[in-house]
Amino acid sequence: MSDGPRRSIVMAFDNVAKPSEPTMSHAEVVRAVKARHHLRQHFGYLPVPIAFYLIFCGMALTHVPIQKMYPTENGLYSALVTSGTDAITSSTTMKFTNIGSQSDVFSWLSDTFIPTTFVTTDYTGSNLTAEFLHRVQLYHTILGAVELKTTTAALTSCGFSGALSVIYPHCHDASDLHAEYFYLDAGTTPTEATALVAAKEASGTWLSLGTTALEVTLATYDGELQMMNVVSLSLGFELGGHISLDSDIVAVPSNPYDGAGPIVLDVLVGLFFIAALTSEARRLYSRRGRRRLSDVVSFWYLVEWATLVGVVLYYVAWAILCSLIYGQELADLLMAVGGSGASFNHGTDAEAARASLGQLMSRFKLMGSVMTVVRIIAMVVMLCLVVRILSAMRFHPNLNVLTLTLAKSLALFGPFFCVYLVCLAGFVTAGHILFGGRLKAFSTIGYAAVTVINLAFGQFDFSSISDIDYSIALFWYWATLIVLFLVLFNMMLAIVLKAYDQVSDEHAGGDRSVLTELLVVAKEVCRPWGPNLPARFATALEAGGLKGAVRIGPTEIAAAMQVSETQARRLVRDLQTLAKVLPPIDGASAAVQLPDTTEVPTSSRGITLEEVDAKVDRLEKAMTQLLKHVEAIAAAQCPSIPALTREPSQKQ
Repeated sequence: MSDGPRRSIVMAFDNVAKPSEPTMSHAEVVRAVKARHHLRQHFGYLPVPIAFYLIFCGMALTHVPIQKMYPTENGLYSALVTSGTDAITSSTTMKFTNIGSQSDVFSWLSDTFIPTTFVTTDYTGSNLTAEFLHRVQLYHTILGAVELKTTTAALTSCGFSGALSVIYPHCHDASDLHAEYFYLDAGTTPTEATALVAAKEASGTWLSLGTTALEVTLATYDGELQMMNVVSLSLGFELGGHISLDSDIVAVPSNPYDGAGPIVLDVLVGLFFIAALTSEARRLYSRRGRRRLSDVVSFWYLVEWATLVGVVLYYVAWAILCSLIYGQELADLLMAVGGSGASFNHGTDAEAARASLGQLMSRFKLMGSVMTVVRIIAMVVMLCLVVRILSAMRFHPNLNVLTLTLAKSLALFGPFFCVYLVCLAGFVTAGHILFGGRLKAFSTIGYAAVTVINLAFGQFDFSSISDIDYSIALFWYWATLIVLFLVLFNMMLAIVLKAYDQVSDEHAGGDRSVLTELLVVAKEVCRPWGPNLPARFATALEAGGLKGAVRIGPTEIAAAMQVSETQARRLVRDLQTLAKVLPPIDGASAAVQLPDTTEVPTSSRGITLEEVDAKVDRLEKAMTQLLKHVEAIAAAQCPSIPALTREPSQKQ
C-alpha cells in the first residue's frame, strides 16, 4: 500500500478520534445559562453577610476598646494584686495572693498596698509634683479615697446542748451582719496611711474572729487612655479558717464617641440592619398564605431574626451605658469626690464626701455590669452573624459540607449524649466525694464537672489528687480517662467522621470548583466595560437562537453572535463549567425565561441519549468514508475483489 492511501486512512481515523472543538448539547447550554443566573445571585449576595459581620465587629471593638482596656486593667492588676514576693522572709513584702491569715492582711496593707497606692516619690527618690500625686503607677489618679469595708457577724449560741455545748458554746450568725467603713484619703501620705492601719491593728477589733469579709475598693481615672476604673480586692474569712481571695477590675471608657469613627460604624450597622429587616419582612409577607408552621419557620429563619433582635438589644444596652457615662449626675459626683478636697474620715463634710464616694463607686460598678451585658450580647450577635455567613454558603455543595456535617452530627449525637452525661455524672459525683474536702477543683459539683471535662481533654495534673490517697486516686483517674476519653471521646470522633462521609457521599460537588465558578462569575461582573458575552448569549438563547443546532460549539457561537472564535471558545469553556452546576433548589432560576425545551434523560455519567445518537451518526459517516478509501485502493490494485460498500437501497 502506498503512502498516500495510508495517510488518508490515518487522517480518517484522526477525524474520528479527535474532535476538533469542544461542543455542548442544547440541554447543557440551557442548564449553563440557568446556573449563570443562580451563581450570580448567590456569589453576589455572599459578601453582604460577610461585610455585616466585619462592620459589626469593628463597631463593637470601638464601643468596647479592648486595646485600651487591657493596658489599663493589666497595669492596675500588676500594681495592686501581684505586687510583693512569693518568698516569705523578714525582708520581703506580703503579696495579696499569699494572704493566709488575718495578721497577713496588716502586713500586706502596710508593706505592699500603701507604698504602691500612695506614691510621693519617683524611682530616684525625688518628690513628685502635685500633678503626679495621688496616682497608682503614676497613671491612675485615685478618685476621693480608698474604701475599706469590713463585715462582721454577730455572736450567738451554737444551738446544741450536751457536752458539745460546753466545748463550743458560741457561734457566729452569718445572717446578722454589721458593716464598718474605713477610708484612706487620696491625699494621705504613706506614713499617715501606715499609722492609721497600725492603729486598726492595735485595736484588735477591726479584724476579729467574727469578721466575715474585707473589701478594699478604689476608683481611678487614666487620662492617657480615657478609662474609668473600679478596683475591688475582696477577702472572705470562711468559718473553717480559710481565706478566699478575689480581685475584680472594671474598666469603662469615659468618652466612647471620641471622633467620627464610631458614629460612621453605627450608621453602617444601622443600614445593614434595615436591609436585613426589610428582606426578612418581605420574605415573611410572601409566605403569609402558608398554613403549616414548618413552611414559614426554619432554623435559618430563626437565626436571621435572632440576629436582628440581638442587634436591637445590643444598642438598647449601649444606650443605657452611654446615658450613665454622659449623664450630668456622673460629672457632679466626680467633681464632689475628686475636686472638693474634703476629708472622708473627719470634718463636717466627711459624711457627704463618703456618700458621694459610695454613689460614685456604685455608678462605676453599674457601668461595669452594663458593659459586661454589652460584651455578652455582642458575642451572641457575632456568632449569629457567622451562622448567617454559613447560611449564605449553602448554595454550593463544597461550601455546605461543614454546615451539613455539623447538623447531621448533632442529629446523631442524641443517644450518645445521654450515655455520655450519665457516665460524666458518675465520675463527677465520685470525684466530688473523694477529693472535694481537700481540693478546690472538686469542692463543688460545678467545679468537679469542669475538672472532669478538662481531664477528658488532657488538662489535668494527677499529682494534685495522688497526695490525698494514691490508690484511690489512681483507680479513679484511669477509670475516668478510659471511659470518657479512650472510649466515649473516640466514639464522638467516629460519629463526626461518619457524618462527614455521609454528607460527602450524598452532597458531593463532584468535579465542581468554587474558585473556578467564582472566576467565571467575577470575569463578567468585574469587567462591565468589556463585551458581556454571557449576557448576550443568554439573550440570544431566550430569543430562540441556536435552537436547531444539535451540538453547539465555538464555530456555531461565533457565527450566531458575530464574535471571534477565540472569544467563542472561552465562552464555551465557561459554559461547560457552569453546566456542571446543579439546578438551584430554591427557585432562584425562575426569573430566567428560556424557550420551552424538553431535556433528554441522562445516564448515570451525565451523557444524554441525544449526544450518543450524534456520536453514532458521526462515527457511521467516518466509517463509510474510510471504507470508500479502502475500496478505491483495493479496486486499483486488485480489480477482481468485489466492492466492500453498498448503497443503503442495495442492502439485503
